[in-house]
Amino acid sequence: MMSKTVQVQVSFWFGMSLIVAVGFALDGLRLAFEFPYTVHNDARQHVFWMQRFVDPDLFPADLIADYFQSVSPLGYTALYRLFATFGIDPFLLNKSLPLVLGIVTTIYCFKVCTQIVPVPFAGFLSALLLNQNLWLRDDLASGTPRAFIYPLLLAFVYHLLRSSLRPCLVVIVLQGLFYPQALFISGGILCFRLLRRQNSSPTQPPKRRPYGFVLAGWATVLLAILPYALRSSAFDPVITASEARHLPEFATQGRSAFFVANPWEFWLWGERTGLFPSEWQYVLLFGFGVALSLLLRYPARFPLVNRIQPDRARLLLDMFLASLGMFFLAHFFLFKLHLPSRYTHHSWRIVMALLDGIVGVVVWQAVAAWVAKKLPLLFRVQPGLVHLLTGCLLVLLLVWPSYAVRAYPYRLGYIRGDAPALYQFLGRQPKDVLVVSLTKEADFIPTFAKRAVFVSEEYSIPYHMGYYGRLRQRTLETLAAQYSEGLAPVQDFLRRHGIDFWVVAKGAFTPAYIATNPWLMQFQPAARQAIDMLRQGKQPALSRLLSTCASLETRELVVLEARCILAAVADDHISHR
Repeated sequence: MMSKTVQVQVSFWFGMSLIVAVGFALDGLRLAFEFPYTVHNDARQHVFWMQRFVDPDLFPADLIADYFQSVSPLGYTALYRLFATFGIDPFLLNKSLPLVLGIVTTIYCFKVCTQIVPVPFAGFLSALLLNQNLWLRDDLASGTPRAFIYPLLLAFVYHLLRSSLRPCLVVIVLQGLFYPQALFISGGILCFRLLRRQNSSPTQPPKRRPYGFVLAGWATVLLAILPYALRSSAFDPVITASEARHLPEFATQGRSAFFVANPWEFWLWGERTGLFPSEWQYVLLFGFGVALSLLLRYPARFPLVNRIQPDRARLLLDMFLASLGMFFLAHFFLFKLHLPSRYTHHSWRIVMALLDGIVGVVVWQAVAAWVAKKLPLLFRVQPGLVHLLTGCLLVLLLVWPSYAVRAYPYRLGYIRGDAPALYQFLGRQPKDVLVVSLTKEADFIPTFAKRAVFVSEEYSIPYHMGYYGRLRQRTLETLAAQYSEGLAPVQDFLRRHGIDFWVVAKGAFTPAYIATNPWLMQFQPAARQAIDMLRQGKQPALSRLLSTCASLETRELVVLEARCILAAVADDHISHR
């Protein structure tokens, strides 16, 4: 039984942790709802097609919507479908989820930390550091499947620390439903946990060894993976490493840059390939936790280390090793296990926040004890000095991030669509229209206008060749048609693909428009041929229709109607010159 004083301390610091979580989340919500036509960058991929749950007539036979629906985790899809039955817009749910996920993550972070070291202030400090880091990035704020790894991985660790089998198995199932990559980390933790128990206690009675627990966990992991392993897709196969090396999409300037030239970046801090989260350079205390092993050697100087539960603290090492193992396996089986960084970036943020919180409290207590010993008179005169110093530290920890994040693009991935007139115009068209465009606005049309697009940079995800092979061919054809000098190829393109509207940027018919667009430059030889034609002073047929076939014109865009383009074939002033 905890004493009343301890209960008060736990309640106070737990409450402070929740306040921090809500504070960060509300700041994120402010950005999410600050302007009309605001959406999270990654939600455009993961959520746009879920508007079908509200209106089943949207995106009929749409390649892009069908693909992203096929790769969505089962539980994530079911969650949005459930809320859609109550009339809740998918994007409203997406913007609200980070608040809930942040609170759950904070609760479990606090509880895991206090399981390792029963000091409430350590739990608060770990929760604070984790929240600071997560809200520097856009993972949690995205509300996409990867946002679920933080509460689910921490929940698994907490129930494992408490040896609670049923909750552990439930969390494993949830990991499979929302973020399957977490299953491999949890399975690895169970493996290392079993091996560590065997090696550290060879004389331990068999009944106390966690064989049953681990076997049940592994069986649940396999069952949770099974639906994904057996599921076949029209968009297979997964791209191989050798295929990816020959695609400009995976080069340094590519849409999905992977094979970067700098080996240090590739292995250490690459967004998709590296061991370490790149944002650690902005978080002063991250990495401080590695000093824990050193502090453990000097319990006389740092007496709070005696309260650390060694068996429980080793679980953080197990998580580190499991993530490291999966990182190298993902590199070895590229891209079968998706991206290597997904196995270390998320879990190591958790590990380092927990270690930093523990080390921070251990060092702070030792420093306070040293000051009290050196200045005993001062502490007798001012007995509340320790609390005053602790309060100053707390204020520093809460205020410092507001300055640190200014060095980081603190928008949490929220972006705005800049063409409301376009979205409103297309939104009034029949639900089965198909829009073609090489502009950035094609990335926003499915989200804000709820209409299908033929190609788009945002949706050009090159991991499944059954999907991307078709999308890449579409983009090549679109480039060739948009910059065709003759009108007949444009008309043939429209007929073959059933295009209804063509959105063109007013500055699209200059060599610089293509040459300065890394996404368009991936599509050779079409991009180079278009640049050469424009440099020779030749005029694309489509550019001669901007005034006669415009259904809508904004400051930067022109929307051309396909029927007008087709009807203009016989016009003398349009014919090829």
